[in-house]
Amino acid sequence: MRVFLTAITIVGVYSLSSASVINYVLLMKNGQTLLNKHSRSPPSSKCKLQLNGDGNLLVKKGTQTIWRTGAPMESPFEVGYFKTVLQHDGNLVTSMYNTAGGSSRPVFSTRTHGEIGDYSLAIGLHDCVLHLFKGEWDNPNKEELWSSIRTELKSGDILVAGDIFRDETNHFMYMERNGDLIARKGTNMADKGKVLFKMQRKNLPS
Repeated sequence: MRVFLTAITIVGVYSLSSASVINYVLLMKNGQTLLNKHSRSPPSSKCKLQLNGDGNLLVKKGTQTIWRTGAPMESPFEVGYFKTVLQHDGNLVTSMYNTAGGSSRPVFSTRTHGEIGDYSLAIGLHDCVLHLFKGEWDNPNKEELWSSIRTELKSGDILVAGDIFRDETNHFMYMERNGDLIARKGTNMADKGKVLFKMQRKNLPS
């Protein structure tokens, strides 16, 4: 079995000043799961978190996909199913579970594992952006650990498949599962804006 680890490390600091997202609602609390071919969505909202049967975790706004992790390039097991869990340590993880042997292998995570505690995953009612918090989602003292669309990159930060960075000029950058780094005009993956930059995995510096 081959395992593909595709990531890029940021050198420098890039940020976007933006208003705080206020209109969001709880999707998952720690310990809760999302099974493949199932979804979660807030009432009276077009936003939906969905886990496809191929392991692709995505956010849809109506019929448009605005964020996705992408399906694994190679399945860890010949026979299995996928499940996304918000763990008690704060890490949101999608894993493939082996139907035959009962073991599992992660295919995506937010890399936010920490101490055991209360964590919550919320989604914006209008922009459909995911927010992972340490603490209850409606607690004013909560700490944001991760967001599906990032507006700040610091030196040493790592971009992996599923990460999107957006600037204030309506441009965004993301990494595909195959390691390609792409910059486009627009605000999310639903925008079919012009490709401004593409660095293929085979051309990334080692």
